[in-house]
Amino acid sequence: MSVRRDHKYGHWLYRKQIRLADGRRVRLFDVPTTVGLPDTKAGAERAERMHLDRILKTGEVSQTPPPPKECPTVSDFVPMYLDASRLQNKPSSLDSKEGTLRCHVVPAIGHLRLDQVTYAVIEDLKLTLSRKPARAADKGDGDEPRDTLTAKSICSVSR
Repeated sequence: MSVRRDHKYGHWLYRKQIRLADGRRVRLFDVPTTVGLPDTKAGAERAERMHLDRILKTGEVSQTPPPPKECPTVSDFVPMYLDASRLQNKPSSLDSKEGTLRCHVVPAIGHLRLDQVTYAVIEDLKLTLSRKPARAADKGDGDEPRDTLTAKSICSVSR
């Protein structure tokens, strides 16, 4: 049997590699406590036999994959982020973050789940903000071009 005691944590485990009838190699690895057996050498040997029997009988290498984790959207996460920021930031910093999130981040990427926000999404947001006017109302007679957001404003969004 390929049962041994883990030196680092002291638990009994098994590790074995087998070849299935279709030619695939499968590595079996686990500890006996995951199937309700005692953390002993005999428990690890029995857990290995059970795992091997299950794979040879059903032909399945793994059990059903775990369901995907629920991930909030950016707009759902903003209140949690601001609550955590209240503990570490001054009121003026909190007001700045709240305004940046409300005016720039949530309208642009608020619909995305947090696991969908990648480096590319942030770079696209920065490019969009670099073209965004700084104020909603025109200054002057309308012939002058509007001011765009400054680099400092854009970088504070991406931090």
